[in-house]
Amino acid sequence: MSSALRSLNILLVLLTCVASIWAWINLPEMERYPVHWNARGEADAFGSKKAVLLNLSIMPFTALFMYVVLRICSGLSGAKDAMKNNRLVFDILMHSLLWLFLVIGIFIASQYMDKDAGEGSPLKVEIMLRLLPIFLAIFFIVIGNILPKFRQNYFIGVRTPWTLKSKMTWEATHRVTARLWVGAGVLTLIAQLFTSPEQGLFITIALLLGASFGAIIYSYVYYLKAPDR
Repeated sequence: MSSALRSLNILLVLLTCVASIWAWINLPEMERYPVHWNARGEADAFGSKKAVLLNLSIMPFTALFMYVVLRICSGLSGAKDAMKNNRLVFDILMHSLLWLFLVIGIFIASQYMDKDAGEGSPLKVEIMLRLLPIFLAIFFIVIGNILPKFRQNYFIGVRTPWTLKSKMTWEATHRVTARLWVGAGVLTLIAQLFTSPEQGLFITIALLLGASFGAIIYSYVYYLKAPDR
């Protein structure tokens, strides 16, 4: 990873933290705060400021944890060869995830900075429910386009028992998984044009789960007939 990209990744982690800290500092005084929203964007659970702090901490800790763990793992002796052969795709994957965490973190933070936070700010939640699937779709399209470039390793990629045993299964699985993820991403974007935010969210989850489980099933089916099994 270049020093410029490393610095940018650190900046993304810091911005995710700053967004949550800023929201906490500017949190309006309320008797109760929304801590959970249903798929319709309605606040259905309320709690104290401590519960809000937990919500605001999710994305910063996730981003920080992922960055630190991946940085440590990339320096382990067993992972160096995998990182060397997959450096570009690894960097794109990490960078894309950090952007995704930042966007989600800003959405959560902005929700609590609203003057009507005590009522759940339904309009802003509706916007989040509409935009979040779009960002997830873009993320899966990006990752889908780099999946075929992953070389067989034990650390990143579609690592099933069958892809790790057979190089041909690994390559075939990643080609098909790339199509599944890109397809899921494109269908998710299309769904946002013709569905309600609630329906769009359920469709997004269904498509992404289907693409992920489809990749696992395909890797097993292909392995059964792989010449190098």
